[in-house]
Amino acid sequence: SGRKAGVATARFNIASAMEAKGEFDAALVEYRRALEIDTALGDRASVAEGERSIGALLVKQGKGAEGLPWIERALASFIAVDDIESTARTRVARAKALRTLDRTQEALEDLAFAERHFLEQHNPRYLAQVYEGLAAAHADLGEWRMAYEASMAYRKAQGQLEKSAREEQSSRLRVQFDSARKERENRALLIENAHRGEALRNIERVRSLQRVTIIFGMTFLALMAAMAWQEVRKGRRMRALAMSDELTGLPNRRHILKFLERELRAGKASAKPLGVITFDVDHFKRVNDTHGHHGGDRVLQTIAEIARRQIPEDAKMGRMGGEEFLVVVPAAHAEQVWGIAEALRTAISATGFEGGRESDRVTISLGISEGGPQDDVESLLKRADAALYRAKREGRNRTVRD
Repeated sequence: SGRKAGVATARFNIASAMEAKGEFDAALVEYRRALEIDTALGDRASVAEGERSIGALLVKQGKGAEGLPWIERALASFIAVDDIESTARTRVARAKALRTLDRTQEALEDLAFAERHFLEQHNPRYLAQVYEGLAAAHADLGEWRMAYEASMAYRKAQGQLEKSAREEQSSRLRVQFDSARKERENRALLIENAHRGEALRNIERVRSLQRVTIIFGMTFLALMAAMAWQEVRKGRRMRALAMSDELTGLPNRRHILKFLERELRAGKASAKPLGVITFDVDHFKRVNDTHGHHGGDRVLQTIAEIARRQIPEDAKMGRMGGEEFLVVVPAAHAEQVWGIAEALRTAISATGFEGGRESDRVTISLGISEGGPQDDVESLLKRADAALYRAKREGRNRTVRD
């Protein structure tokens, strides 16, 4: 669809998956392709993330001297914008590179900085990496007691991560167990009902043929009616699921586009305006990198709840995919839609995520467009997307109209 920023994000994620599988050369190719796109787009934050990832991967391949300049360029970018979280993560990567070059004392300074930050943030994922590096660095220097203490801290942090993973797995197993138990209960009820029906028919056979025929006919009709009602209910549930986004409960892409098409036709017939707002989460890749995909999911769910309270009753909002959303506002001029978009942007930027720390504030960028007689769904969304990309290029956390 021509969304270069989306292509860069996808390539970065492909590279991360390849790196996790140990396919380092293939991962390096994808990291470089993502970096080329981000550089052309002028997305400095994503460029720095790409540089850090390339440098860290080169260090994994035993190319510390080659990887260190990449990491230091990324570090300079994060320091320039006072991004403490990314600075700490990058200094962990630089420490690994410095150790390969026998610059162990400098590596210890980087790890000490990262340890202070991640202790404040209560982040066992990166603390485990820090303590693993500290243990190796102190061992390189022959400081065995300090190496032992760092190893014990590493085991403690790793234990916290494993505990979280076990709790998550237990939750999934409980859900699976409950589903299986309910399925068994349903099967037992069906068998019991079948047995009862057979017993009833055996009793009725001893009565007159006319009475048996009447009762059988009434039972059959009742059963058919119940089955028909169940099919209707099932059909309604399936339609609702097919038109809803599982994570946020919002209308999915198909549903919101169908609503937009219908309202666009109605607006043309009544000569009334129609406004659309398209927006996505700024630096969402960083949210996933920092807090994991579960943290990213919680951010999307919170944004959906805030948006439900902010948009008018006659408007409808849906999730287009990933971190991108669409709001359709019937019978509204661009000025009215602008006010709704700004209220939504302000409410989200004022909301704290993951404990409300300032470094975890989330912002959105929005593009708005007003439908005219000549518009169809594609042209209207294309203009709104263009406005959204302008908002990204102009610094994010802002609303731009086409």
